[in-house]
Formats: sequence, C-alpha cells, structure tokens
Amino acid sequence: SEFRDRVKIIIFGTETTAGKLFDVVLIITIILSIIVVLLDSVTEYHQKYKNIFYIAEWIFTIMFTAEYLLAFFVSGGPSAIFLVFLG
Repeated sequence: SEFRDRVKIIIFGTETTAGKLFDVVLIITIILSIIVVLLDSVTEYHQKYKNIFYIAEWIFTIMFTAEYLLAFFVSGGPSAIFLVFLG
C-alpha cells in the first residue's frame, strides 16, 4: 500500500527530509536513553529521581518497540527485518 511504502522510505531511507529527520530523532532518542540509564546507575541520582527515570525508561522502551514493530511491518516479515539488522 501507499502508506506502507511511504513509511518504509522514511524508516530505511536517508534520501528524504523525513528519512533524515527520523534518523536524527532516533539517534537523539538512543543517546537520551543511554544517558538516563547511566544517571539511574548513580545511587544519589537514582534515589532522588527514580520515578522520573522509571517513566523515562518505559517511554523509551515503548518508542523503540513501536519503531521495531513498524520496521517489521513495512519490511515484509521476519526474514527481511533480520537481514536489515545484520547490515
């Protein structure tokens, strides 16, 4: 379908503005997720901000899961998505 093709271009392509923006947002999200995990591993920060870190980690998990499922949907199935992640 047209929607599927458009989403596939955004997720897997870098030729479009939307594709480039998707990549940048994904990279920023990954970096923020790593920062949250690192900060949460510091006892002082964990005790003070544990609820915020907990919520942030769930938000990141939901976002990454949605991105993976969307990539799975537009790629054509399990074998295609597996090959994409192998490079």
